[in-house]
Amino acid sequence: MVITTAMAETDAVSATGRTSGATTRKALILAGERLFALRGFEAVSISEVNDAAEVRNRSAVYYHFKSRD
Repeated sequence: MVITTAMAETDAVSATGRTSGATTRKALILAGERLFALRGFEAVSISEVNDAAEVRNRSAVYYHFKSRD
């Protein structure tokens, strides 16, 4: 498992190698903020935010956020 900067700033990885939901949510928020600041809200896809946060579970972003807004 790769620990991103966003993850390192929040919670530790559990003994099973999984991150907490709060850690995943924080990583997605930080990645989204960074990408939106660089390229603008309309130019960034949800998939790109997921990739930038290095979250392997594709459905995690939909679990934590019901829409792009």
